[in-house]
Amino acid sequence: MLTLFPPSNTLCEYFIIISPPHLIKKEVKSIKYEFAKKNGVYTGLHSHAHITLMNFLQSEERERELAQSIRKIVSEQPCFYVLLKGFDFFPANNTFFINIKNKKPIEKLYEALRVSLYQNRLSLKNIKKGCTPHLTIGRKLSDDQYINAYKSFSEKSYTAGFNVDSLTLLKRGNSVDRWSHFIEVPFIKKIDCTLL
Repeated sequence: MLTLFPPSNTLCEYFIIISPPHLIKKEVKSIKYEFAKKNGVYTGLHSHAHITLMNFLQSEERERELAQSIRKIVSEQPCFYVLLKGFDFFPANNTFFINIKNKKPIEKLYEALRVSLYQNRLSLKNIKKGCTPHLTIGRKLSDDQYINAYKSFSEKSYTAGFNVDSLTLLKRGNSVDRWSHFIEVPFIKKIDCTLL
């Protein structure tokens, strides 16, 4: 039977992230809760530690192509080492974060993903042209919280590192839904990244 109005494509939001190991997630959670104890609740307090590569809207019907595009790029990607060092700030949106010293491998991965998604005619409408790799502690802080973060963390040291050997793709139906794990895509080329 032919219908006048075919079923609409369901738009979902997708989020590609680098997920640090459990120990770093635990340390970041501790930093977040210690800050909240002194300064009150804030956006990002309950989110798991991660490095955002990109998030975008995509028709749910295109999930297979999306997963294939990501797998293709990741299969050609050697693992790399991420060095987290110190804290930094984005004053434009009252955000503070752990700085990443070696941003280039993440920036190259981001660009490869962006090109691959474009070549596979997946929606790039909401994807930025570049990324600034970082690990957010708090964002959209009140002015007082931001000032306190700056006073407390601008001179504080933090150093950790980890091998990145997979990407995580999260999914949600709309902006009020919780993120759910969609796929974990391991890098095919695994080497000892700490030697690089």
